[in-house]
Amino acid sequence: MFDKPGVVVLGCNIHDWMIAYIYVSESPYFAKTGPDGSAQLKDLPPRQYTVRVWHPRLQGPEDATRQPASLDRSPRAELAWDLALKPDVRVRRAPAAGSHRHY
Repeated sequence: MFDKPGVVVLGCNIHDWMIAYIYVSESPYFAKTGPDGSAQLKDLPPRQYTVRVWHPRLQGPEDATRQPASLDRSPRAELAWDLALKPDVRVRRAPAAGSHRHY
């Protein structure tokens, strides 16, 4: 299932509003953003890179997020994106806290 790069979407067959994503990268260099939206790739070999970002609600193709990064002369490069996201249209039907009934 995870032998090809791309996105794998997992859904719960009981709770249809629950969705998870696994991103299979073709590169050994990847990062997940933190709560502030930033990510770091550390200890990269010096060379030219192409960096992309992905989000499950990304508006437009992932390839449109490509940015070059050169680590030939400096071990550090800072890149930034402003992403346009599609609205989250999932219906949230999880029970409210404390509303579980035990019989």
